[in-house]
Amino acid sequence: MNGKSNVLFIAPESLPVPPVKGGAVESVIYQAANYLKDRFSITVISPADSSLPLVHVEKEIEYRHIARMCSLRRDKVPLRLAKVPFIKLPRVFYKSPYINGVLEEIGNVKPDIVHVHNSPLYVLFIKQRFPNVKIILHMHNRHLVRMNRCLADDIVKNTDIIAGVSKYIVDDIAAAFPEAKLKLRVLYNGVDTDHFKPMPPDGIREELGVPTNSKILLFAGRLTKQKGVHVLLEALQGDLAEGWTLLLTGSSWFGETRKNRYLKKLEELSRNIKIPVVFTGFIEHKKMSDVLAVADLTVLPSIGEEAFPLIALESAAVGTPVLCNVIGGAAESILDGETGFLNYDISTKGLRIKIQAVLAEESIKLKAMRKSCRDHIIQHYSWDICSGVYSATYGELLSNCKVPQSSVSIGADLK
Repeated sequence: MNGKSNVLFIAPESLPVPPVKGGAVESVIYQAANYLKDRFSITVISPADSSLPLVHVEKEIEYRHIARMCSLRRDKVPLRLAKVPFIKLPRVFYKSPYINGVLEEIGNVKPDIVHVHNSPLYVLFIKQRFPNVKIILHMHNRHLVRMNRCLADDIVKNTDIIAGVSKYIVDDIAAAFPEAKLKLRVLYNGVDTDHFKPMPPDGIREELGVPTNSKILLFAGRLTKQKGVHVLLEALQGDLAEGWTLLLTGSSWFGETRKNRYLKKLEELSRNIKIPVVFTGFIEHKKMSDVLAVADLTVLPSIGEEAFPLIALESAAVGTPVLCNVIGGAAESILDGETGFLNYDISTKGLRIKIQAVLAEESIKLKAMRKSCRDHIIQHYSWDICSGVYSATYGELLSNCKVPQSSVSIGADLK
């Protein structure tokens, strides 16, 4: 025994950890584990991937991967299922091979704390099988408040601490479940500032296909309608950004190269822009530091609610300012005019006006902002800071002898 408390991270049933196929949630789990391993014994459970062994140890962290007979892609689950009473859902939707594997691994690991990421339903299965285990439910989006109310009430009752990745998420949960106020905590996403740092390597422009003397306007993320990439392309129609190259980094789904209808639409829109547009496709997360560092401005044109985008933190960490649509918690890490620019009109016209105003003063302001961006991240969102909040939250939970009694009200239906 090493004297450390055992903490078990559970990733959603979508992508593996380490994040070899990307994914913000998976990247947060991976980085948090690495910064907490000196204080806690960390085990991470995530879906299996052909590029990873089922069990391996990396830097004192044990990774266990659960093979799946099938999986549900998060972008393919019908939204209408959220309105169906839990006990009436087909069994495949609520008791997958993955959660069975998770329960088996909990029995093997015998953790002091189970830290469940963005999978509220898992709380009930875990609490039913292990009624005395302490659970943190860590929400990276608004899924909990959008669930069937009876089901969500049970989840809230059976969770010891409910965390959100931003104040926006926590306030949203507090409004929906005022009785959970004392359980709520903000656990911000962090950034590895030793990895995400200025000074891109030589040759990165050539590797990305960006003209040597061009300034770079960057979008990095999934190429989906919710991310507003089409709005960005429409806003750049004409000669708005002369002397710039638009770099679109990402794919329609994590780690994939296929072209869907939306990506084909983006390619069509890009032909109407006078500046060069470069589609890089999927780039591994570990290489994104170089891409962000070579950019002059990162744009987050989201039109769907964002919880707390990791890319905004990573961009600022390398010194690249962010222009961000104010929607959800997207702007929570940005100081308007100091570390980035906030756009309150998320329409195509509004974004165009904002980009035009920012680019007009780029020679003075963007360069001056670079140091402020990095300093702000180091002081508030580095993993050195954020892991300390994780540790304090774990300590609070471990020192509390009064663990709320399990109150799963649909017991037999979970078996």
